[in-house]
Amino acid sequence: MSDEHDRCSQVERRLADLGIPARVKPVGEEGAIALIRPDGDIDEGLLSESRAQLLEACVAAGFRHAAVELFWE
Repeated sequence: MSDEHDRCSQVERRLADLGIPARVKPVGEEGAIALIRPDGDIDEGLLSESRAQLLEACVAAGFRHAAVELFWE
């Protein structure tokens, strides 16, 4: 299992604990950004309320930044 996969899995588990099922992908230079793609519709209120914990989880996993992708195809 790669370090990138471990980091993403760590954040995904924390997000699930917060009630936000999502996939995380490292992007940017050296994978410094955690791109978070929620699974299905997301409660914007929950996302807003969990913002600090979300960022904390990303930083703890070694990411420098986090981005939530709300719309994708």
